[in-house]
Amino acid sequence: MITSLPSSARILAVVAAAALTITAVSGCVFFPRSTFSDDASIDDRVDSVVIDSDSGTVSITGVEGLDVITVNRVIKHYGNPPGSTVTVDNGILLLEGCGFRCDVSYTIEVPAGIPVSGGTENGLIQLQNLGDVDVSTSNGRIELVDIDGDVEASTSNGRIKGTGLSGGDIVVETSNGSIELALSTPQSVRAETSNGGIDLTVPRGEYRVDASTSNGRTDIGITDTPDADNEIELRSSNGSISVKSQQ
Repeated sequence: MITSLPSSARILAVVAAAALTITAVSGCVFFPRSTFSDDASIDDRVDSVVIDSDSGTVSITGVEGLDVITVNRVIKHYGNPPGSTVTVDNGILLLEGCGFRCDVSYTIEVPAGIPVSGGTENGLIQLQNLGDVDVSTSNGRIELVDIDGDVEASTSNGRIKGTGLSGGDIVVETSNGSIELALSTPQSVRAETSNGGIDLTVPRGEYRVDASTSNGRTDIGITDTPDADNEIELRSSNGSISVKSQQ
């Protein structure tokens, strides 16, 4: 047989349930976000870098003649701090994320010219003085400086900028953002954006040029050579396209 609680007991039960609910919902108030940073040195052999992170900025600079790799981490987290997020295995330096509701940003110096691949879900990627690049981020811009090798870079929301690009083919894509590229050597380029302009500067040479935009101006300042080895293919849905030769 089911019996009803006395009115006073029912009131106490409701109050207790409400208190539990408030504690559960506002639990994060008692565990504020914390930030800490640390540094590490790596003297193992490293042939490449792989990024496999959820959230945070990644900045990697290649340094000529570097013997010891330096890694700085800045971690923002709730609750207990995460453990190690950097490993070296068979010459691969792996940069991982730090888990749920945790951001880890990396600033790293590695030997010049080594390749970098992988990506992060949310965060800026900055790469300088490196080899082949194949990186992506969902939310953040990508900045490339003095890259000697093939380049593949993509972001859903953010600008892509590259200067001093040499030695390989370039494929870049963003859904929302502009693209600005400056080549140091003649090479093939494919660039596409849904919302944003494209500004390409190339050294003197011969190029096949195929550029179009749905909404915007197209200004091609170099000669289209149909039988050239290097091809320039540029596409924008909303934005102007400019191609010019270095002075």
